[in-house]
Amino acid sequence: MGSGAATYEVGVTSTPVIDPAAGLLYVVDKTTGKHVLHALSLTTGQDAVTPAVVGPPTGFTSNIQLNRPGLLFLNGVVYIAFGSHCDAGSYHGWVLGHDAKTPALEIAYTTTPSGTEGAIWQGGVGLTSDGTDLWFSVANGAQGGSNMGMSVVKASVSGGTLTNVANHGLPANGDNDLSAGVVLAGNQVLSGGKGGYVIVMNAADASSAVRSSAHWKTTSTSPCVDG
Repeated sequence: MGSGAATYEVGVTSTPVIDPAAGLLYVVDKTTGKHVLHALSLTTGQDAVTPAVVGPPTGFTSNIQLNRPGLLFLNGVVYIAFGSHCDAGSYHGWVLGHDAKTPALEIAYTTTPSGTEGAIWQGGVGLTSDGTDLWFSVANGAQGGSNMGMSVVKASVSGGTLTNVANHGLPANGDNDLSAGVVLAGNQVLSGGKGGYVIVMNAADASSAVRSSAHWKTTSTSPCVDG
């Protein structure tokens, strides 16, 4: 899929998620100018709910965004995360939450509200949750203030708003994205990326910036040529 694919129908680029209680599989497909959320019956394979256009919140341009991470179903909400489509235009990283039943947009969070970039890739791995909060990694992009470029983020949902409650950031380093998914292991959180870093964090740290962490660089890496 090359850069020109931004103007064509692309299809499904992320792993769907299942709500076993409702017997539904949620999946997002990308067509020209929009992403569409489907709730498919596990019995018939047909749409059980009228498909809904994902978002779009203010500042979200579907053609230059790509839903790469797998979907997350949590507490009746389907979470959909986005990176860029071939790094085109003034994109942002996004986490959008749609009500699983209606399916109206309930939550919209951008990783770079006063900047650009900050894609959420995660190697296709879905957002992580402990049942309450969400964890995700953010690639290179604007930093400082509410901009979360090159950060692992812990976000809390309250009153229809996703709020950053903790983060650990690394210095910007070209295209060496934080691009791995986030793993919860007891009281620790792990992530990493293109630069060969493995980051270990304290999952219980709810300060505005997690600094009780450490990172190591591996002795050999295979750099990504295409971004």
